[in-house]
Amino acid sequence: HPEYGLIYPGEFIASAEATGAIRALGDWVLQACCRQAADWRALGLEPVPIAFNVSPVQLRDGAFAARLAAHIAHHGIEAADLSMEITESCLLEPRELALSVLEQVRAMGVSIGLDDFGTGFSSLSQIKDLPIDTLKLDRSFVNDIRSSSEAGVIVTSVITLAHNLKMRVVAEGVELMDQLVYLKTAGCD
Repeated sequence: HPEYGLIYPGEFIASAEATGAIRALGDWVLQACCRQAADWRALGLEPVPIAFNVSPVQLRDGAFAARLAAHIAHHGIEAADLSMEITESCLLEPRELALSVLEQVRAMGVSIGLDDFGTGFSSLSQIKDLPIDTLKLDRSFVNDIRSSSEAGVIVTSVITLAHNLKMRVVAEGVELMDQLVYLKTAGCD
């Protein structure tokens, strides 16, 4: 912004959701991800899934899955080129609509990750029933594994739980070698 400089997502996402602008913003991000995946394919590069976040507002839009499929087809990419990330807040009411959209997205071959896992309010009984492929450990747990044995126990337990539920685990905010070593030793994907 010419007057305010760089504005981080944490500063504008809530406003975009409240005003409904998140739909247009999310669509723009999704198109950019599809375009990038198509560019990589055109260059003959091995595809790497590009993760994009979806807000609760977008997930409550019953036409979201159809728009996603249209973007994938328009750009000539594979659904596996994308990975959709949601937060636990996406699973609030109306839960049935959100689950329906998630199931449609997963059925087309786009993987689904649960972002910031462990910081929200989902119960473990909900996690087992969700059509998700990946749990993303929040960076707060990664930061604390160096100084807190409790954080290490939680991280190791979440990794074991996720793997037993046939999910992958990704950790956010890994910046130090000892964090990486701990996570790899604990089995983080």
